[in-house]
Amino acid sequence: MDPVSAASGALVLNTLLVTGWLIGLFAQSAFAATVAFAATLVGYSANTWNAVTPVTADMGVVGVFETPALKTFRLSFFLVVLVVALLTASAVLTSRGFERRPPPVRVAVLWLIPLAFVAVGIGRPPAAVVRETGPPRICRDVNGMQFCMHKAHEKDLDPLVKEVAPIIALVGKENLPFNRVDDWSLSDGSMPPKDPTVFYADDQLRQWLTAHRGQVNSCDITNDLLP
Repeated sequence: MDPVSAASGALVLNTLLVTGWLIGLFAQSAFAATVAFAATLVGYSANTWNAVTPVTADMGVVGVFETPALKTFRLSFFLVVLVVALLTASAVLTSRGFERRPPPVRVAVLWLIPLAFVAVGIGRPPAAVVRETGPPRICRDVNGMQFCMHKAHEKDLDPLVKEVAPIIALVGKENLPFNRVDDWSLSDGSMPPKDPTVFYADDQLRQWLTAHRGQVNSCDITNDLLP
């Protein structure tokens, strides 16, 4: 784990603890624990607001990582919330003791800073993920067709070759618009892929192979059935 992600984990935990304590300070009731718990659940379930919630972006496949900009923004947001929460709690305890009073205005306005972070994080968040540059790959040539998988999916190379090679042999490599079959995690993520000479094997291909396994084995595949 990289240092920014490690720091974010520790910082988020402390921020949630302090924020929950602050809620209890205002509520002065055991019900505050329920409110803090509900707020935490909302934060962890809002995975579309990754810049301002303690949830990582949906990276989906091997070779996709959170951007440094997103991780830094999230770290900065929770650091600001932690500092403002501590300052608020300190000011409240200093000014009122254990009486029910709102925080001083000079402290309350500090919450405009994390609110600004929230506005930016939801309205114009940093780019969430980036693809690996030059991912490690393992390749094999079969009947003039190259099959490549991400190194992390090495165990899937043999099954892919076994499933796809008979189709290529049946149709004929010269009749196909591509000359390489790659694991989807080796793509640049664009739809459709920028390189038309490469066919990217994903879950859709595997589902197609499962549905037409009998026809593949009996060499009954026709052009209209190809994915």
